[in-house]
Amino acid sequence: MTSSTVEPCKSEDFQVDIEKNQQDVRSQWVLNAPEPPSPWHVTIDSVKKTVSNYREKVSSLCDQPCGTLFSALQVVFPILVWGRNYTAAKFRKDILAGLTIASLCIPQ
Repeated sequence: MTSSTVEPCKSEDFQVDIEKNQQDVRSQWVLNAPEPPSPWHVTIDSVKKTVSNYREKVSSLCDQPCGTLFSALQVVFPILVWGRNYTAAKFRKDILAGLTIASLCIPQ
């Protein structure tokens, strides 16, 4: 019977290797950092996302057989969706929040 000896992995060496590898990755990222997008590209991307979200909402309205006018109005005026569930208690809390914000903003 032959037995092979396996050296146990030293956690200290392993930890040093991981830290060195992380430092190498960080230094490469710092040296080869990507260019940030220009404000023009950021604006264009934002407009594209907004338009595509609006198109998705409108296209989903076209699939509905009736009530498309009301559904279209719900897309334009979201209060038509959540206004049905609005209660006096919520209104009181909204008034209190508005007064709190106004008391903080007016002195400035």
